Amino acid sequence: MGRRRVARKPPGTKHVFNIFEVRKSGALVFCLLAVVVSLLVHQYRKERVADEVIGWVADYEIISTLPHGTDSFTQGFLFSNGSLVETVGQFGKSRVLRIDADTGDIIKETAFPDSDFAEGISSTGTGEFAVLTWQSGRGYLVDSSSLDFKGEWKFDGDGWGLTLNEDERELYLSDGSATIRVLDPGSLKETRRIQVADRGRSIHLLNELEFIGDEIWANVYGTLLLARIDPLSGTVNSWVDCYGIFSVTRETVHVSIMNGIAYDRERNRLFVTGKNWPYIYQIRVLQDFVVDDVAYLDPIFFNRSYLSSYQRALSLKVDVSGVPLSRSRGHW
Repeated sequence: MGRRRVARKPPGTKHVFNIFEVRKSGALVFCLLAVVVSLLVHQYRKERVADEVIGWVADYEIISTLPHGTDSFTQGFLFSNGSLVETVGQFGKSRVLRIDADTGDIIKETAFPDSDFAEGISSTGTGEFAVLTWQSGRGYLVDSSSLDFKGEWKFDGDGWGLTLNEDERELYLSDGSATIRVLDPGSLKETRRIQVADRGRSIHLLNELEFIGDEIWANVYGTLLLARIDPLSGTVNSWVDCYGIFSVTRETVHVSIMNGIAYDRERNRLFVTGKNWPYIYQIRVLQDFVVDDVAYLDPIFFNRSYLSSYQRALSLKVDVSGVPLSRSRGHW
């Protein structure tokens, strides 16, 4: 038998093949490491941004709408004894209204003296409403059934929003600053103060208030945002972003501010409205989510509100945290 020929590989082929495989494997490992590092960096950035800059924000959905008077400059709003109660402001036009919560019809109204600018309203838990006026330092006591005036009381500073924590027997009063004053609902005397902040930044321009669950909910003047505030620490636990609920134009932005939160505790219904808005909205708050994009709400939630339009209209140069705005942030 002759010898069988065995084909021989060209010299160096084995080494070239191995080097190629090593390089191929190395490239694959590098790509995998790059992907892992990228994911880790993204997650780190997400956690850092969420922890240091943004926070928890909830969206909403509209359940139903009720008609609302476009001549109603809403200053206070609450749910009491099966109906909505609203205080309407402006000198010579201030009044308190009882509104059917199913139809939006006005059931009863009582006018304030022309010299008063009505503001926030709250139950005292004793069959009366306490009502604020803007800058006179005078409040009124109003019968919760008849809406008749029963007396007056005094407080210091401006009056903006007012709400009752029934369980703790505390009234919370806002004055347009980052401070909420706590009053005893029996004596209407101040007992302490709460400084409201989110991530260390004071949240100014707190307006109409409503106590829901174990939190103070607050409109922030000039925005479509609801702040959910811890009544002990003043920390903003989360926000509700009501962007898109009502269209505001440059011509109406001065008077069309979102202002009014009312909660029906028995039926778990949440109502919101605004100054001169044509509707009262029953809304449902959706699940909170962490904002991981700094540009989403800048940097304490105001890019998507109409605060920027409001500032341009009034030539204001500060945001609600009291920090001067910069042109680079795109607010004017």
